[in-house]
Formats: sequence, C-alpha cells, structure tokens
Amino acid sequence: MKTPRRCVLLGLAVLGGLNALATEGVAPITNDDIVKLVDADVACTIIVTKIRSSENAFDTSADGLIGLTNAGVKEPVVLEMVMATDTSGRKTFTGSPKGVCASEGDVKAVDD
Repeated sequence: MKTPRRCVLLGLAVLGGLNALATEGVAPITNDDIVKLVDADVACTIIVTKIRSSENAFDTSADGLIGLTNAGVKEPVVLEMVMATDTSGRKTFTGSPKGVCASEGDVKAVDD
C-alpha cells in the first residue's frame, strides 16, 4: 500500500524539479528589454502581453520613466510596466493588449 504513495511523492518531486529547471536561468524582463523590443518595432500588443506574462525587474523611478520616454516607449507600454511593478496587491490588468495599445497607435515615435 505504501508503494502508490511513494510513486505519487516521487512524481511530485520530479515535477517540482522540472518546473525549477524550466524557470532557472530565465532573467526577469527589464527596461532595457522593453527598449530593445520597441527599437525592433515589435507590436505594442506583443510587448504588453510579454509584460503581463513575465517576471520583471523594471525601474519605474522618475529617472527610469524619463529614460523610457526618451527611448521612444509609448505611454500604454510604460503604464503596463508601472502596473506590473505594483506591489500593493491592487494590480489588475483590464482590457486586451490590443485595446490598450489602440489608444496610442504605434509603440515608438517615428522621426521624419
């Protein structure tokens, strides 16, 4: 009777180890990563989805926000970054990434 229990415990241990391996070495997304995505003309919806689905280490200090703005990151993306760093427990994402991005059009300003 103890054999099935041991198998279950062993299975859980293996799955836990695999989960740790899957996330090990994956660095959290940073301001620099967002700027790279914007510079590569990645769609706003993709950037917002990446922000929502990733661990992050965003710098949303005044200097960090100024740096993002100077790098051409549009307001909807910056707002998602600020919301993603909210530690108050009040963080809620509303709307689809497409709807969030629709208000600003392109993510990066184009110099003519």
